[in-house]
Amino acid sequence: MLEAFLKRAPSKALTELSTMLIKHEESYRQTQRFLASPPDDVEIYEISPDRTLHSSVIGSTKKQLDSDYMHGVRLGRLFVESVGRKLDIPYKPYKRYKIQTSEFSSKTFHSEQIEATWASRTSGQFAGEAGVNIEWINVNPNHHQRAIVLVQGRNETFWKYQELIHELSQYFSIYTYDHRGQGESERLAEESELGISMILAVMWKT
Repeated sequence: MLEAFLKRAPSKALTELSTMLIKHEESYRQTQRFLASPPDDVEIYEISPDRTLHSSVIGSTKKQLDSDYMHGVRLGRLFVESVGRKLDIPYKPYKRYKIQTSEFSSKTFHSEQIEATWASRTSGQFAGEAGVNIEWINVNPNHHQRAIVLVQGRNETFWKYQELIHELSQYFSIYTYDHRGQGESERLAEESELGISMILAVMWKT
């Protein structure tokens, strides 16, 4: 239905949007198939919310974002305390750190640690579908052999996960990447801002 609707779009921008969304849907389905039936030597642990999130893609309040953040923290702690024991992840009592950004004159010691870990990252790219370059990073300041691949959601970039990457890098080598059309990765469409706002505009017009 989505494919039939978008292919009726007359403009070049909407034609590009059609290609982008259809390819995104196809990639999403391939990911779901992989998760449902991974290779024999791959073990997948999925940490996901057990309730409806309070925040949304757009228009979320700070209170809603904080609530969902802390919900994720609780689920992460539960994972470390249970399944994490099998992975030899040492448990430490959780302490939430306030990270001060560059708009403040002083920074906490923890934020300086995060910045140092982030600065140690290596980066690269590989050619994805239709020759679109996908940007990836590896953070491994402690030279661990075991690795974790972080896969963030839509409309996100690995720049948002500096604190999480810092914490996990104490025990693992961390790999992550920006999906096609997100963050530092290239886009299928020429218009870099093409996305959900265009979808809403099209549906409103029709």
